[in-house]
Amino acid sequence: MGGIEFKPLTLFEAVYLVIAVIATLAAIFTIRALVRQSRVASQAAVAAAQIAVDSIFVNHPHLRRYFLGGEDVLAESQDYHQAAAVAQTLLNYFESYFRQRIRNDQLYDGETWLAYMADHFRGSPLLLRQLAHHSSWYTEDLISFAQSLPMKPPSIRSSTHEEIQSSDKPSAGPTSGHPLPTSGSPTPKPRKRKSP
Repeated sequence: MGGIEFKPLTLFEAVYLVIAVIATLAAIFTIRALVRQSRVASQAAVAAAQIAVDSIFVNHPHLRRYFLGGEDVLAESQDYHQAAAVAQTLLNYFESYFRQRIRNDQLYDGETWLAYMADHFRGSPLLLRQLAHHSSWYTEDLISFAQSLPMKPPSIRSSTHEEIQSSDKPSAGPTSGHPLPTSGSPTPKPRKRKSP
């Protein structure tokens, strides 16, 4: 039985092989560079969005108490509509995390994101009411996360900013099929993301 016979490459074949190897290496290098650029761009976009969200409270510091201070805002308050718009902005921002956390490289780790969102939900009865009222706009992940958080009793101020009194029970604002979080539930652990 005859073995495989190897013939020497012609000059043309040798040049073609070298070009093919160089092209393959260049393609691998280019793909890796594009992946790095995509991660940098993704992280830059997240950082820009974070700065934009934080700037809301820099430009409107009087609203911060409705989102991190545990103070409720009444519908007749002059701050109500502006605070409701900020609540929707925050919910959309939080929703983007839950939609993209597996697909995109994250600037911050999962526990940092969840702690950031949890502090806003715990400090904002308005944010929870907005989520419950417009639950069809958001993913089950975001809703379940908010429902799992132990809540502090809100403080309520009148439209003249005089403190009325703090309730001894968690706020139970309007819901649409999704009750507000109950106290005592543990904060969920973030899903582990596989490295690419």
